[in-house]
Amino acid sequence: MGLLAVTVFDSFFCPPNAMSCRVMMVDDNDNDLLFTRLMLQRSGVDYEVLAYERAEQALRYLSDTPHHGVSLILLDINMPVMNGFAFLAAFEQLPPAQREGVRVLLLTSSSDPADQARAAQFDCVKGYLTKPLDKVTAAGLTRCLST
Repeated sequence: MGLLAVTVFDSFFCPPNAMSCRVMMVDDNDNDLLFTRLMLQRSGVDYEVLAYERAEQALRYLSDTPHHGVSLILLDINMPVMNGFAFLAAFEQLPPAQREGVRVLLLTSSSDPADQARAAQFDCVKGYLTKPLDKVTAAGLTRCLST
């Protein structure tokens, strides 16, 4: 499986008739969370953003909320306690109903090819982006609102 390394993605992240796209950001850095949220807000797309500083808290939310509505997870790799790869392994063990329709993009400062190769081993990972997220890329994460 090849990872998408593109700036614009097709409409598979949100249902075609969605009014907004629920995005979960998982990153231990407050500044990165703030900047990414700003880029999503300024993208012109109606993103509903859930932000988590701890991967285990985000995983608990997905596990405990049957109809969480998350379409896209922007996931950092390097985090304390539970890193991005541990999150991915645990996420893929959730019941299918909890994972259905959720796509994961790694949004990380790591440009290490070994990290990209490791990420490609997870079925749920659909892309690998290097921080910072810019407004054009944020706008291209989904086109579901324009259809």
